[in-house]
Parts: sequence; C-alpha cells; structure tokens
Amino acid sequence: MSPYRRASERWWKDRIRPDDFVLDVGSSHGPESPCDWVRIDTNPLRPGVLRGDIRSLDFPHGIFSIVRCSNVLYHVAELDVALKEVIRVLKPTGRLLAVEPFLYPESGLRRLTEAGWVTTLRSAGFREVRVDPLDGPLNIVAQMLWTAGYRSRAQRGLATLLSLLDHRSRARDGLTTGWGIEAMA
Repeated sequence: MSPYRRASERWWKDRIRPDDFVLDVGSSHGPESPCDWVRIDTNPLRPGVLRGDIRSLDFPHGIFSIVRCSNVLYHVAELDVALKEVIRVLKPTGRLLAVEPFLYPESGLRRLTEAGWVTTLRSAGFREVRVDPLDGPLNIVAQMLWTAGYRSRAQRGLATLLSLLDHRSRARDGLTTGWGIEAMA
C-alpha cells in the first residue's frame, strides 16, 4: 500500500457509521462497509457499481447522509456543478467526505491548498468546512520513494517505516500529500 493511501485510510477510519446511507462516487475500488452504500463511477469496473456522473446525479433530493469521494473531485471539470449536485442529494444534516491529493504525482485538473478547498466548498453552498492534512513531511518523503519506483525490499521497508512514523507528525506550511475534507450541507 502506498504511503498516500495509508494516510488516506487513517483519515477515513471511524468517519462513516453503520446507520449512514452513503453515496460513494468514483467507487470502482471503494471499500466494503457495514452500512448501506450506493456506488457510482463513470466507468464501473466491478459488480454492484452503477454508471453515474457526479455532475448529474440521478437520485432524489436529500436522500444520502454522506457523499464519499476518494480522489475524485480533483478530476471533475465542472467542480461547481458537481458540488451543487452533492448538496442537492444530501440530507439537510448530510456531509461530504472527501480525500484529495495535493503533493501526489498523479494526473488531475487541480491541486487546491487548504484555503482553496475551504473557499471552493463554501462558494458552492456548504455551511461548515474542515480540511485536514493527511500527513506530514515523513510521509511526503515516503511517497516520493514509493513513486520513484524504489521497490526493493529495503526501499519498500524504508518507505513503509517513514509512513508509519509520520502519523504522529503534522503538516507544516501546507506540506502534505493530500487533504481529508469534511463539509456540512
């Protein structure tokens, strides 16, 4: 598991409860869950995942308690349209939960800072927005080692060790591989 993914998994832990009704967007590789989930993806790769687009959700107003996006929003061309759709399908007390990359070597349309995500989500109509760095400096180094193709046993071990140690450190000056985002509709 990559250091970025390990940090993401730590962030997701305990944020979704068994009584939640979740729309998982971009769910081709989403996790199993004890609660009720509807999974959509623009290109579904596994059974049980419906074809869908976050910019035009085919669901009634106010049905979901959580919309979950893992590495999705930074790919969306019309992010403002997508976020308004998310608000539409969320219950009045519903939450958007998202993990989005920042210093992560993958393609995408945007990389937003903490302030950038807060501004974008508030402009779309979310009331409360919290953006947490997923990790800190050690995990950044670990991700760089991982991405550079250092896959020998010793190099993988070093990347894993740095990643495990990093969960105790804090991001400084926005240095993080990604953001954990929680926003109230």
